Amino acid sequence: MNQILIFVLGLITGAGAAWLYAKSKQHSNILENVRMSKPAGAGNLGGFNKQRDEKIDLNEGKILDLFSEKPFGAAQGETRITNNDVEKLLGVSDATAERYLQKLENQGKIRQMKDTGRGVTYVKN
Repeated sequence: MNQILIFVLGLITGAGAAWLYAKSKQHSNILENVRMSKPAGAGNLGGFNKQRDEKIDLNEGKILDLFSEKPFGAAQGETRITNNDVEKLLGVSDATAERYLQKLENQGKIRQMKDTGRGVTYVKN
């Protein structure tokens, strides 16, 4: 009786393994067909990068526009914005707002007032 039970369990296990192998082959064939249906080098990565770059450019423009919308420091005659202003405007994290401001500063479009801390503000060049 034990030998029959072991034999049946072996059949079930073998059938399960064969089914899983067939499914994995079917999945890899589907992926291969998708790869072969596109010309070499085709894909959506280029489109994704283009959309991302367009969004970054749009957000940088919004940041620069913020200087004309936010009156502050009238005594100095210049408008100042903070990292928090950019976070709220774009709905991004602190780190992302910092990257946007750093990039604009590196491009010479804005300059940072004060080196670090809560009082850091940016003015338009």
